[in-house]
Amino acid sequence: MAHTTYYPPSGIYADSFKKDIRIVKTRTQLILAVSAMLLLVAVPLIPGLNSPYLLRLLIGIGITIIICLGLNILTGYCGQLNIGQSAFVMVGAFTSGLLNHSFGWSFWACVIPAGMVAAAVGVVFGIPSVRLKGLYLALTTLGAQIILTWVALFHIPLTSAGFTVEPVKIGSFYFDTPERFYYIALVFTAVMAFAAKNLMRTRWGRAFIAVRDNDRAAEAMGIDIFRYKLIAFAICTFYAGVAGSLLVHYMMWAQLESFTLNDSIWYVVMIIVGGLGSIEGTIFGVIFITALKELIFVIGPMLEGTLAFLPIGAGSGLLLVIIGGVAIFFLIFEPRGLAHRWNLIKAYYRLWPFGY
Repeated sequence: MAHTTYYPPSGIYADSFKKDIRIVKTRTQLILAVSAMLLLVAVPLIPGLNSPYLLRLLIGIGITIIICLGLNILTGYCGQLNIGQSAFVMVGAFTSGLLNHSFGWSFWACVIPAGMVAAAVGVVFGIPSVRLKGLYLALTTLGAQIILTWVALFHIPLTSAGFTVEPVKIGSFYFDTPERFYYIALVFTAVMAFAAKNLMRTRWGRAFIAVRDNDRAAEAMGIDIFRYKLIAFAICTFYAGVAGSLLVHYMMWAQLESFTLNDSIWYVVMIIVGGLGSIEGTIFGVIFITALKELIFVIGPMLEGTLAFLPIGAGSGLLLVIIGGVAIFFLIFEPRGLAHRWNLIKAYYRLWPFGY
């Protein structure tokens, strides 16, 4: 995860650290950012883009971005591998769902407790990080996926059977359709992404990067590596819990089958493809893998009907083969992900026609 040199446009200078870490550095960036947000807000109002299928796809992308932002903070910025993120999404979803179903709490009262409960559970499973890292820590998070699924299946009757959840509402207005819930997902995705981007500019963010790059050197500089590892686990799983709350209130149904180990693997692949240690890369990775999955869902059945030697159901297996191949391709040829490629494109645009 080497640093990519930032080439500012001609005439743009950073004569202070505060200016250097600004998120929006130029007027052009501000105009493009505002235009993009206005376009996203207008999507449900534009004919051709307001189809229920596309809106459901965008809602799913937004919720997944929140999940992967938390995962990238832990894995990409702090260097702690987590392959059990789906289990923490489940904790947040069931916490929010049970508070609504059993106690009548609204979504707005459930979403923060859902994130906090998921964060507390995440800290418990993050405690071994003081002694473990790499694949050994990955096995601990894999254990979280198995243990939490087992608890939900055999020790909580409601979660094992599934139960209904009320949709998000403000007063008497219900966000119970894709056209309405889209705005809830958009607001939460924007806020959580902005919070993650700002977090990386703080003392915590710099400590995460130091721990990731060399934990012994970080400890020698006075950084409490165990404390910051636990903070990273808490933030990662808080994001997962908030996303789980959004997901369960969007589906209006809580069920165990929605949170599998396969989902945890998908999330890891998304941040690898997008770029570890990059907020923008997280967004790129989620969009890229989701679009690829949707494309394969369309092409797979077509190939089954065209190629006689393919057995029935080969289309679903094709998805795993291609996604696995994509992950290997990026690990070998573009280990810094789509975010690095995007930075190179921006640098080329700013330096053109000069090649230095």
